[in-house]
Amino acid sequence: MTKTAAILLTGGRIKDKERAEWSSLLPADCNNRVMVDLAGKPMFEYVADAIIDADIELIIAGDVPYQGNYTRVDAGTSLVDTLLSGIASVSESINQVLVVTADIPFITASGIKAILGNAPQADFVYTIIPMDLCRTRFPDAKRTSLRTADGEFTGGNIVLINPQ
Repeated sequence: MTKTAAILLTGGRIKDKERAEWSSLLPADCNNRVMVDLAGKPMFEYVADAIIDADIELIIAGDVPYQGNYTRVDAGTSLVDTLLSGIASVSESINQVLVVTADIPFITASGIKAILGNAPQADFVYTIIPMDLCRTRFPDAKRTSLRTADGEFTGGNIVLINPQ
């Protein structure tokens, strides 16, 4: 049986060149873009709640305030360090880890379940979204994309990995 845990990466530190753009959207003395208030709560909480609502064990990697049932690990000095810290906290009974960035507040529990239900059995699964769908839903979003023979795609900010 497949048992899943999710590592929510919450280390969205703002680069100095972007500070002016973000400063009015964040609490005072905050340098983490996942703390942007959306309809009364920080952006990352929507993602954390979707993970919990999907009945998946939640590991928050980073220092953000959250009231809920989860494990917390410190953010590392790099994305890889943070990810490895999260994976090290996963129990041996977990055989797949959903790695999720905290800046996708429109993700839902049903979306997470659909990803898990449709993912191929592999050690590494990277989600992609057709760029035209992303532009239709979020026309002002800044996204990196890649054009392939099958079309233009952007990353889905969710990766499924084998913790081993």
